[in-house]
Amino acid sequence: MKQTHSIEDFYRDRFDAAPERLRREIGHCNVFTIEDYVGRNSESIPFIRRDYYKISLLDGPTRVGYADRTLEIGTRGLLFSNPHVPYIVERMDGGRGGYVCVFTAAFFHHFGSLTQYPLFQPGGTPVFELTEPQYAEAETLFRRMLAELGAGHAHRDDALRVCIFEIAHYALRLRPAGDSTQAPSNRVADLFLELLERQFPIGDTRERLALRTPADFAAQLSIHVNYLNKSLKEATGKTTTDLLGERILQEAKVLLRGTRWNVSEIAYALGFPEAPNFNTFFRQKTQLSPTQFRNGA
Repeated sequence: MKQTHSIEDFYRDRFDAAPERLRREIGHCNVFTIEDYVGRNSESIPFIRRDYYKISLLDGPTRVGYADRTLEIGTRGLLFSNPHVPYIVERMDGGRGGYVCVFTAAFFHHFGSLTQYPLFQPGGTPVFELTEPQYAEAETLFRRMLAELGAGHAHRDDALRVCIFEIAHYALRLRPAGDSTQAPSNRVADLFLELLERQFPIGDTRERLALRTPADFAAQLSIHVNYLNKSLKEATGKTTTDLLGERILQEAKVLLRGTRWNVSEIAYALGFPEAPNFNTFFRQKTQLSPTQFRNGA
């Protein structure tokens, strides 16, 4: 059984094909009306982890199922979903519409710490019941994002990020629906992710990742590598190697598109013994060589 639903899976399930630009982007963001989002593939995605973030503005009764509880939105609501927690969303009879915004963590790389907001962290209850005026306020922001996507101007992505931050801050001022008791976070996973992020961004060709393997992180945390792997699998659904690979790939894309460093310099900074090792890693992840990605292939 597939353990994680990727952004590519999202497009194939909803629209039969992923957009070609996904391979070229460092980060991805898109917004849909509920009518376009549901389309002709109206079945709910199974209870599973996603590798992308989602914000849903829902007009009409909705049921949100988690592993340990089910929450219901009676009339209108705002839902924040993260890659760490599997869930399923079911629209009930009487659902009238709404909007969905999907984005990857890389879309906010170097643009604040949105994914670290409590709305997107394991634990808690990121489901908000809205009054009609509150729904109208949130709807204005989603409509702005749709307009920005349609305009397609040079600074479109920055405008989208601003709108998403506004939605998040708006929600933080609201009271979550249901029980807002925070579940205990997985301390090992939190510490691992903090150590991982401390190594980025890489700003100089003389820098090099100090922690590059699961064993490096386990030693730093003074735990056995098997315990680290188990903790991360439970908290995120991914292995230590998966998480390291994803974060290194994200930084590689940023350095390839955002600097003039040659491929060997980037490979060194990211901890690869030789450039060919980096080339193999990058091609396995993207089906493109680093040079092809840099040139916009």
